[in-house]
Amino acid sequence: MPSIEELQSQLPISVASVYGVGTPTDAVALANRLADENDVICVTGSLFLVGAVKSVLTGSPYAPLVG
Repeated sequence: MPSIEELQSQLPISVASVYGVGTPTDAVALANRLADENDVICVTGSLFLVGAVKSVLTGSPYAPLVG
């Protein structure tokens, strides 16, 4: 798995900031802190990641086979 620095080196210069966090819960918290009220937070990745973020946003337990 590439490091954050390796991934950032592949991005165009127009991308201002790259953040790394340890868990989906931390990622949601960071995105909510950084976003303005008119911003859109887009989650991409595996279905497992999207399911984990969904559980954080809805407050429901994470069930990888159910989503």
